[in-house]
Amino acid sequence: MVSGLAVIICGLSFLPWLVYKQRNLGAALTINNFEAINNKRMPAEFYLNWDNGIFSYPFWRAGTKSFWSMLSADAFGDYYNVFQNYDAGLAADKTVTINGRSVSISYLERALFLYWWSVPLAVIVLLGWLIGFLRQLWKRNFGGVFALYVFCVGLISALAFNVYQYPFLERGTMKAIFILVFFPLIFLLGIIAWADLIKNWRYKKTSALLWSVYFLIWLLVSLSVDFLPSA
Repeated sequence: MVSGLAVIICGLSFLPWLVYKQRNLGAALTINNFEAINNKRMPAEFYLNWDNGIFSYPFWRAGTKSFWSMLSADAFGDYYNVFQNYDAGLAADKTVTINGRSVSISYLERALFLYWWSVPLAVIVLLGWLIGFLRQLWKRNFGGVFALYVFCVGLISALAFNVYQYPFLERGTMKAIFILVFFPLIFLLGIIAWADLIKNWRYKKTSALLWSVYFLIWLLVSLSVDFLPSA
């Protein structure tokens, strides 16, 4: 009930903006109203492919052949190199990314390590989310928690549709920050599902310990990559 009420409140708070967009821009249910109307759409391959280039260089324009590659790189790092643009001389060991912004070599190495270290996290969380979602369906439990699963699907679908409708990747139509709330939500749902699944498992304490150590390392590395720039 609480989850459903939260969704309703969020929807009502967003309603005035939808009304404004419909009256002044002619389209309430679009994310980007300022692109010219055209017939160009993102091909289906973009959503069905995985671009391995992201494993060696987690910055723009690597990974642009795949929705999921771009999303994962932007979720776990500064994919567009917005926050690490060093002024000349600030970092001695710097290089320039494809979008013309500077970044230190040490930061690039840490970002690459974080991306690889985040792969197990993404797999565990997504698998847990899927298990939890299927269990909700199997039990026909369509209450408040199920609404959160549906909300996750709605968020990722909205981002995918935005890129489909406006396939101008160089204009920044594909950014993880557009659905920022999606990531902590899917993380919590995935971990809760795993906790419920292994609660009677013999090795649950060992699993919890290994997970805690792994996640602590991920958190420390993430803090060194995703927060304030450092030379």
